[in-house]
Amino acid sequence: DIERVLASKKMSSYLHVEPNSPIFVIERVVFANNIPLALHRSHIPENLCPSLPEYDLTNASLYSILKEKFEINIHHMSEMLETTLASVRESLILGIEPGSPMFLLRITAYDPYQKPVEYVKVIFRGDRVQLSLNL
Repeated sequence: DIERVLASKKMSSYLHVEPNSPIFVIERVVFANNIPLALHRSHIPENLCPSLPEYDLTNASLYSILKEKFEINIHHMSEMLETTLASVRESLILGIEPGSPMFLLRITAYDPYQKPVEYVKVIFRGDRVQLSLNL
């Protein structure tokens, strides 16, 4: 799903846009073997890619579309991982009980000029997902 909304004060600080600026919210559910594993929510300033809703993001890479269609290159990302509990909405989408343990990954993607291009929240089911980091 992709929706055009106005940036909250908090989201505008993440994306370095004015409050109430139009942004796109892209929501995807990630499945493996027909089991929902994660809820992925991207927030992107509309002014960077005004025609983004015209593209099918179902099976396409968002970053490929940003690069090929809008000449937006992701230079680096900042990530933070924490634990959380599933909200009622998240539990309905992911087929789990409200309050179930979850991983929450927050990502900010930047262009080469240090401008945020995307702010992402990914909620992973704690009972089905293992995360491994190699540094």
